[in-house]
Amino acid sequence: MKASSFIVQLRPGCFHLAVRAKPGARTTALAARPKIMDDASKLRGAAPPVDGKANTEFICFMQALWEQQLSTVRKTQTQQKSCPATGEEDAYSYQHYANNNNNKKEKVKKQGKKDSMAAVSQPNYADEKVRVTLVSGLTSRNKVLMVTFPGTEEDLLEALKSVDVS
Repeated sequence: MKASSFIVQLRPGCFHLAVRAKPGARTTALAARPKIMDDASKLRGAAPPVDGKANTEFICFMQALWEQQLSTVRKTQTQQKSCPATGEEDAYSYQHYANNNNNKKEKVKKQGKKDSMAAVSQPNYADEKVRVTLVSGLTSRNKVLMVTFPGTEEDLLEALKSVDVS
């Protein structure tokens, strides 16, 4: 099921986002919480619409927003991996100790197997960084941003919903 009408997935990790920009505001922020049926995300920018300053402001804001969301997701994932379930602490610590005492040849072999398994089980995003570029709408209020984000469409929408609205 499609998460929203203003986010279009081009390929895994690459999206087009329709934005309705309003330059010249007091602060840069979302103008309204995005809804599934919206045709564009509404964004206010503090920069004036002169010499591309507003476009730069919008791109920087959106990139910072999704970088923050990506770091939050990664922190949550590492916390879940590092904290074993209740009652498994002793087994976990022993297993961790036993794994650290293997000889180096076995570690190299296991590492090669883990890498091949990881490539199969996880989606292969070409880039683990967030990138935002302006595709169309240099001089208009209706803009299309291309977002490279190692996540899903739902992750992007969740990031937009989590931001304070002015």
